[in-house]
Amino acid sequence: MCGIHVIIDKTKTLDKGPIEKMGQASTHRGEEALGYFHQEQAHYQIFMAHNRLKIIDLSEQANQPLVTEDSREALVYNGEIYNYKEISKKYFGEESLTSSDTITLWKYLREKQKVGLEELKGMYAFVYWNGKKNQLLVARDDFGVKPLCYYQDEQYLIISSEIRSLLASSLIVPTLNESVISYYLQYRFAKAPHSFYNGIFEFPTDTVTIDLPYFTHKKEGSKRILRKNQPSGKTLTGEAEKLIKESLTLQMQADVPIGLSLSGGVDSTLLLALLQEMGYKDLPAYTITYSSQDNHYATRDAVFAQKAALQYGASWRPVQVGEEVLTNFEDFVAQLNQPVADGAALLMKKLAGYARQEVKVLLSGAGADELFAGYNRHTAFYWYLKLALNGKYKNLIIRNLAHLSTSYPQVIHISRKWRKLLQDNEVFPSRTFLNYASLSLPVKKANDADNELVRVEKDWMQEALEWDRKNYLTQDVLRLTDEMSMQENLEVRVPYLYQPLTTWVRQLSSKQLFKSGNKWILKELLSAKGGSAYVKRRKAGFGMPFGHWIRKDRWRHLVAPLKDRQHLVYQFLDFAQTQHLLEKHLARQADYTSEIWALLVLVYWLNVHFPTH
Repeated sequence: MCGIHVIIDKTKTLDKGPIEKMGQASTHRGEEALGYFHQEQAHYQIFMAHNRLKIIDLSEQANQPLVTEDSREALVYNGEIYNYKEISKKYFGEESLTSSDTITLWKYLREKQKVGLEELKGMYAFVYWNGKKNQLLVARDDFGVKPLCYYQDEQYLIISSEIRSLLASSLIVPTLNESVISYYLQYRFAKAPHSFYNGIFEFPTDTVTIDLPYFTHKKEGSKRILRKNQPSGKTLTGEAEKLIKESLTLQMQADVPIGLSLSGGVDSTLLLALLQEMGYKDLPAYTITYSSQDNHYATRDAVFAQKAALQYGASWRPVQVGEEVLTNFEDFVAQLNQPVADGAALLMKKLAGYARQEVKVLLSGAGADELFAGYNRHTAFYWYLKLALNGKYKNLIIRNLAHLSTSYPQVIHISRKWRKLLQDNEVFPSRTFLNYASLSLPVKKANDADNELVRVEKDWMQEALEWDRKNYLTQDVLRLTDEMSMQENLEVRVPYLYQPLTTWVRQLSSKQLFKSGNKWILKELLSAKGGSAYVKRRKAGFGMPFGHWIRKDRWRHLVAPLKDRQHLVYQFLDFAQTQHLLEKHLARQADYTSEIWALLVLVYWLNVHFPTH
């Protein structure tokens, strides 16, 4: 998409070197234009830089930073405001209509500033400087689709789309923030707003005003209007279809080719079915596939995606991945801004690299599971809440476990899921759900994250979903999606995270969301469009057969660093239990694919970025 960078220098001694280094470090986020801005004020100076990936309005008038004639106001922006035409017409009239969402946002901010930002529909992160007021207005979209991080001390406030660009300024001495490691080992990512670097934080998914030169932050808070009606039945599916189509209409706006990431699951297939109804034909649809020898251990995405592409008139593009993808594992991890324990990152990079040869924008089904309760842990927690108090829950799982153990060939994977849900039940609902969401690693001192789920109106299910939306979705799914696609100079759009749709869904009760099973609203919609085959397939993540590959002699060397008892990671993990976990997996006695991936990403990343620890 784009990269944005800002330095506020209170010493007034810096030259353009640091901001130029930041811009150069982010050319992968936009290689078509790199612009700079510098202005001195009485008590500070400001530097801005912007990397541009041209998507809407390919002309140079939308290059950034955008600056007023008197150089007293400036903007750097990353993202897409999908309703920019509506905003332009509403506030500036027909004669002011422009083909650029950037120009519209610029005019809107100068007119409205922090008032009215809830009208923006899109994915965005921006920094607007008002030198007349000596303020920065910093904003991110509701789910943090577009990243934005910062560092500040007594001399500098430094802001960027990526940590690597912050560090490229050479104004920060990188030191490891060990306090996030235990949280990562449980939940796969650093706890927001913290990062793996001391002093580097991410901005909230909100609007923040920063007074200069004092660096004082004031969070403005969301002003989105929440719907009060609680429709049911057919009205729910009708409203969902209307809003998803509305989102797709806006998100198909581009002056460059668009494609679709197609897994053959409910979320992406529904997007494809709706796009066909809307008149889009031969849309390039990209799917990760595997060799015949790996298919037994991988998802069946290829089978269902090819069928969906044929059924709904897309042009299918298989992207084959083999175990050779692990050859560059160390380089892949080294390029991460910080560890995220999700193998989907490697697949997203592969998919994005292939798709970028033909398209510049890719639609993704990301966010649907978090919105509509699509994960196995959501279903398990729903039944836990219904049955735990009267003791029926464990009996229910035991019966299912016995049935699954005799009915499915891939018993290790399936039984592990049920055993985890059985073993992780506790008296407290908040602790139980967090157990479901965590890895099974022997952390010495577990994080007490119970206070992250605060019950509101006695609906624990809603609180669990909000935890996933604010944490797993933002810190894992969206972070890796942005980072991997940007490495390939590709923009990814997420139609399910369209603000009117997310606002509506978040007002539905858990009873409505589970009225006919998990994610029933999307499933019913797809079934009505001839997609019952995709609805009935077993839930599968966007994962590769890493657990199978790592058991092969060819790749055993990758786990060698995990056998070093002196490694920093064993200050947070029990060494003997970790070795037992590893041995059981390699001997095919258990499935710890996710845990081993998490450990390897962390260990290799630490070895590169903090080798002395």
